[in-house]
Amino acid sequence: ANKIARKFPNQTAGVHIIDTDEKRIKALKWTKIEDVWGIGFRLSKKMKDRNILTAYDFVDPKHRAWIKLQMGVVGLRLASELEGQSVLDLEAPLTEKKSIAVTRSFPKALDDYDALRERVSTFASVCAEKLRAQKSCCESVYVFLKTVDYPDGQRKSRSYQQLMTLPFASNSTLTLVQTAVHLLAQIYQRNPDLVFAKAGVIVSQLSPENQKQFDLFEDENPKHLPLMKAIDAVNRKIGDRKIKLGTQSPKTWDMKQQLLSPKYTTQLDQILVVKCP
Repeated sequence: ANKIARKFPNQTAGVHIIDTDEKRIKALKWTKIEDVWGIGFRLSKKMKDRNILTAYDFVDPKHRAWIKLQMGVVGLRLASELEGQSVLDLEAPLTEKKSIAVTRSFPKALDDYDALRERVSTFASVCAEKLRAQKSCCESVYVFLKTVDYPDGQRKSRSYQQLMTLPFASNSTLTLVQTAVHLLAQIYQRNPDLVFAKAGVIVSQLSPENQKQFDLFEDENPKHLPLMKAIDAVNRKIGDRKIKLGTQSPKTWDMKQQLLSPKYTTQLDQILVVKCP
């Protein structure tokens, strides 16, 4: 349709819509085989030897076996598209993840426990949100801290990590944040003099929330489920992550942005200025 609109601007006024089989067949007969997307010079030469001269000839059923032999599944999909059948979705379906990780480098090195707790709490909270978004629960929580890499080369960066398996599967922000902070405290108590440049929270051993395995002796507070639903509903309505836990950082992400591109189209004070001689 685009090629026809550009080829015949007077008749189409720059816009052409193929909305009937009659228009589609007419367009296929008009389109040369070498102009069909996905068909290059060598392949078009082979097709012309078989008397496939136009896109209309390409979709002829008698050529399907030969097209499959030469082009495989791609050729069959192309023939279906030329016949007006959609073979690829505009958006790929979401697939469930086997683990969810939220990690960030700090804009400046941190050695203060409270500052580290704010970051780790935020990371764990985001993990919980992602779990609920895909209707999953996790059974393992992993926290790591990475030290700074000193420029003199005398001390290389190292990672310190701690893992905990939950007694029950969960996607509650309260449970995951409490667990992540507990793991952070264990790491920090063993390394109180270190300076950290990065942290992260990873949740794994995921399972569908409707197939959650309960523990006989210990289970999550039943009030967590309706509370999380209420928080998610409010956040969707009034803005992303407006409701937070008290241990979370005021900013969801606090990253280095010295090389951030100016907002030419959304900020008046950052509009691109062009100086003409």
